[in-house]
Amino acid sequence: MSLLAWIGIFAAWSLFATWVLRWGGAAWMEGWKSLAFVDSWGSLWDEAQIKLYFLCLWIVY
Repeated sequence: MSLLAWIGIFAAWSLFATWVLRWGGAAWMEGWKSLAFVDSWGSLWDEAQIKLYFLCLWIVY
């Protein structure tokens, strides 16, 4: 994978993570909608837990 492709993917992920963490994405994802983004156990999580999950993924990435 080229450096330019990696930078593009990281920029897209960063934009998505910012939407989840700051612009209301975690509140929108609560409940059954989180199944597509988290895992089957994510549907039981509240907004703060979804934000923590995405923050940890962003740091690792």
